[in-house]
Amino acid sequence: MKQIIGVPNLLILPFGCVAQKLPLSQQAQILQLHDYRTCSPEWKEKLQEKASSLVAIYTKPVYIFKELLNFLEHHRIVLPGYSFMQEEVIGRAMTDERKRLEQAVINGIPEEQRIQLDNLLTVEESLYQLTLLKHEPKDFSYQEIQREVSKRKTLFELYELAMSFLPSLHISNENIKYYASLITYHPVREIKRMGREVANAYLLCFISYRYQKVNDNLVNTFLYHVGKFIEEAKEAAKEQMAEEKLEGNRNLKNAGKILGLFTDETIPDETIFGTIKERAFAILTKEQFAIVSRYMINAILDESAYEWDQYVRLSRKFKLNRVPPRFVRKYTLRKLISPNLYSACTHHTE
Repeated sequence: MKQIIGVPNLLILPFGCVAQKLPLSQQAQILQLHDYRTCSPEWKEKLQEKASSLVAIYTKPVYIFKELLNFLEHHRIVLPGYSFMQEEVIGRAMTDERKRLEQAVINGIPEEQRIQLDNLLTVEESLYQLTLLKHEPKDFSYQEIQREVSKRKTLFELYELAMSFLPSLHISNENIKYYASLITYHPVREIKRMGREVANAYLLCFISYRYQKVNDNLVNTFLYHVGKFIEEAKEAAKEQMAEEKLEGNRNLKNAGKILGLFTDETIPDETIFGTIKERAFAILTKEQFAIVSRYMINAILDESAYEWDQYVRLSRKFKLNRVPPRFVRKYTLRKLISPNLYSACTHHTE
């Protein structure tokens, strides 16, 4: 025989038969046989205390119920009736936690800052401010970057409030994440129905996560554009090197003619150097002269030098799509890219 946990006075007998309203003496014998005890008033009180501690860890009802089951199983206590668990244990614990959060908001957040939170639930240009904050960037374009920067400015003051207030609630990070998800996935009209104090608390949880997500988006944007510029600079540098090699090889014969001017016996020694230059530039233009000269000096071209020339050329485009340098330094992106490139990027954007 097995007891159906959570359904008092019901036992499963062999062949699936169900016997109801077993005499108390038989129930006691079965409990003794399996080393279980009924949930006495004392254990019901302990169950309520356990639920009160669990809601500070994770307020999701299914989590609380599973943890209470583990608690009862560990102490070998029979699960009490459904209505008691729903109303007197889990329901009461969640109601008490809600009241605790409400009181914490009333006592811990000045009215001026609560109005700022309320304003997130007001309509601005036909859209709720909160809806705009929930919006994720579609891509890494300039317009999307500016929207993320604007969100960060909007959230900054409330984020500082969240960082100072949330620790006083003594709730877990998992609970903060759960409350934030309620704001993320519920429309504004439902958030308003939660009550002002609860909505304020949940909004601060949302802001703590949303601000960090905006920062992550800006970091990813910066890395995307740096990576894109690196690839563009490498490709342009290779093309420039190939062109200069081709141009150098094509004009090596003319370079030899220029060198021959210095051994030409028909040119008097007293000829001024300006005249020699004119004859040299008649063989190679000034621009070709520089390319061939560089090619002859550097038989093996320095690819990195060509890349840095391209970085300088692309600096204006980088500036257009930049993340604010102060943000870049604060979040130590120098650890994610080469120190020289980091220095160049921030130098050309300030």
